[in-house]
Amino acid sequence: MLVVEKLTFELHALMINYCKQRLAELPDVEIKTWKYKAGTAEFCCLGSHKYVATGLTGRELLPKGRAREQHERVLRHLLAAWKSKYGNAEIPDLEPHIVTRAIDEYRTMDRAFFNRQKAGMNNYRGSAELTYKGVAYKSKSEREIARVYDELGIEFKYETPIYIDGIKFTPDFLGFSKLTGRCFYHEHQGRMGDRGYRRDKEHSHRLYSEIGLIEGIDIIYTYEGDGLVFNPENTKYELTALIMRNLDLAT
Repeated sequence: MLVVEKLTFELHALMINYCKQRLAELPDVEIKTWKYKAGTAEFCCLGSHKYVATGLTGRELLPKGRAREQHERVLRHLLAAWKSKYGNAEIPDLEPHIVTRAIDEYRTMDRAFFNRQKAGMNNYRGSAELTYKGVAYKSKSEREIARVYDELGIEFKYETPIYIDGIKFTPDFLGFSKLTGRCFYHEHQGRMGDRGYRRDKEHSHRLYSEIGLIEGIDIIYTYEGDGLVFNPENTKYELTALIMRNLDLAT
C-alpha cells in the first residue's frame, strides 16, 4: 500500500508524473454499471460508444478501464498529499524513463529478470514477531525495511540468489522500480561489530563489484552495529537517490 506521506519530494513528483504518463497512454475508457430488474451489467464507454463488458470489444477495454480508474485514484491521492505537504509548490518535471542496462550476459535488471527470481532462498525459519505479510525476516531492521519498501510502492523480494563461480549469495532485498523499469539489490548489514561477519561482507562486496554491480545504481548497502545506529526512515532517501541516479542513466 503506497503511503504518500512517506514519499520524498523527488519521488512524490515522479509518482505524479508516472500516473499522468500512464493515463496519457491509456484510452479514455469509462466503466459504468446499469441496473436491471434481473440484476446489473457493466459497460465500457469509449467516446459515444458503449460496449457490454462481457462482449468481444468490452473484454478488451475492461482491463484498460480498470487501469485508468486505478491510476486516476492514485493520482488524486498523490495530488492531494502534494497540496497538503508543499502547498502551491510547482511539481518538478521529473519524467520516468525505462532504463535498460545489462550487468552481464545473465543479468539485465528489468521486469523480466525480477519476475524470474525466487525469494526465500535461505530457507530461514523466523519468529512470529519478525514476520511481515507472511515473510519471516532475520531481524527487526529487515522487517522495517520491508515496510519502507511497501510504503514507497516499490516491489521487492526477500533473499533472491546471485551465483558467482558456482557459489550462491543471497542479498537481502531485490527491489523493482516501475519508474525506471529496473530492479536493484539491497544488502542490510546488521552486525558490523562482528569481525568475521564484516570480513565476509567485504568479500561479497568485492564479488558483487567484479560481476558489474555498481553501488548506488545496482545495489545499495545499509549498516548497523559497532556504533552505527540504523533508522529505517533513512532508507527512503537511499532508495530515492538510487532511483534518481537510474533516471540519469536514461538521459
